[in-house]
Amino acid sequence: LSLGGEDYERGVSLARVGNLLFVGAPGAADGLGRPTGGVYVFDVMNGPRLVHAFFGEQPGERFGQAVVLADDIDSDGVPEILVGAPLASTAAGAEAGRLDLVTFRGVTLKRFEGPFAGGHMGVDSTSVLPLPFPNLPVNPSGPVAGAPDAFGGDGAVAFFDWVLGLVWTVRGGPNERLGISIAAATDFDRDGIEEVAVGAPGAGR
Repeated sequence: LSLGGEDYERGVSLARVGNLLFVGAPGAADGLGRPTGGVYVFDVMNGPRLVHAFFGEQPGERFGQAVVLADDIDSDGVPEILVGAPLASTAAGAEAGRLDLVTFRGVTLKRFEGPFAGGHMGVDSTSVLPLPFPNLPVNPSGPVAGAPDAFGGDGAVAFFDWVLGLVWTVRGGPNERLGISIAAATDFDRDGIEEVAVGAPGAGR
């Protein structure tokens, strides 16, 4: 698959559903030449051929650094994706990061802004976990996202609801980098709610 341009960093993140392959290219430029980053959608069964391309909003935000499959939120038969832009500025401050819930055509359905300045939420696909939609017997039911550089490297995790937005946050210990990776776990305490496993590679050092 060729996208053209040597500085696109194409393939930093990948996700596939059916015949569609989503290719994150956080170094891509938009139609105005701004280095916002982007996502390219290929039909890999018929070609492969490029069928859609969409881009970030802020120059340098590295949109496409993370690409993660979510549920079919808009009920069009194709799951949506969560796209990370870890250097995006939000109301919390510079480089807080952002996750956009996007259709395969590039329509943004929901935006989740990082709540920690310098946290770099959305820095990697392994640091984003989309919980099922419309809901589990649990609140929140939405993305769980790590911000491993929050609080000077302590790290943090943000729990979002698909509808309500940010619900709560958890901060890591000194230099833990909590949130560098997140995975679904199981209901360890048997309360009917599944836990999540969160990486903190700096813990105990």
